[in-house]
Amino acid sequence: MSSIITPDYYETLELDRKASQEDIKEAYRNLSLRFNPKKATKSNETFYNYKFHKIAEAYLVLSDPYKKGIYDNHGREALYKGITDENGNFFGGFKYTGNAQEIFEKYMNETNPYSLLNEFENKKDQLNSIFGSAYGGLNNLKILLSQT
Repeated sequence: MSSIITPDYYETLELDRKASQEDIKEAYRNLSLRFNPKKATKSNETFYNYKFHKIAEAYLVLSDPYKKGIYDNHGREALYKGITDENGNFFGGFKYTGNAQEIFEKYMNETNPYSLLNEFENKKDQLNSIFGSAYGGLNNLKILLSQT
């Protein structure tokens, strides 16, 4: 048994096991934008890179019905090593290639997927300025709304 503890793919994408393909796509989109290395600072760069790769790996498995089926029914080890059915047919043998950036760009289907990050930051700035003077910024608005 390996001494490295690997997170569950559903936990990585913050989903339960009953998640639909649409849930998986949305979780990947949100988390890959949140932990995108382009948003990292020097102090959290390593963590963002690690998280970005784990999110991409989880998405690759759970978004593919074949890989997801092996993972759900037989676990991560069977997915990586493969399984043999009762007829001796071998299935599996998945290997994560480690190219999270390529997965991100393919999923976002854009030549510059980071434009989405810029859009998000601009909208956040707009909301902060709209609610800033009246409520003390977005964070204070969240606190006010949670108290009602």
